Amino acid sequence: MRKRLARFKIYTDRARWYVGYVQLLLMVAIFLKTNGIDIPLWAYPIMLLCIVFGFILFGFLEIKLGILKEEQNKYAEQNPMMVEILEEIKRLQK
Repeated sequence: MRKRLARFKIYTDRARWYVGYVQLLLMVAIFLKTNGIDIPLWAYPIMLLCIVFGFILFGFLEIKLGILKEEQNKYAEQNPMMVEILEEIKRLQK
C-alpha cells in the first residue's frame, strides 16, 4: 500500500510540473492580450514548445555550470539524517 501511495505521489508531483507549463503559457497569453497583442490560436502550441525548450536549455546549463550539484550538496548538508550517516562513516573510518 505504501509503495502505491509513494508512486501516486511521484506521479502527481510530475504532473504538477506539466500543469505549470500550461499555466505559464496562459500567463504569457494574458499578458500579451492585455498589452494589445492578439495572437492567433495556432501560435499557442509553438509558444508552449518554445517555453519547454527554454526550460530544457536552462536545466542543461544548470547542470553544466554545476549549480545543480552545489544545490544538492547544500540540501545534503542540511539533512539531519545525511549528517548522521556521514558522521557514522567518518567514525567507522577512524
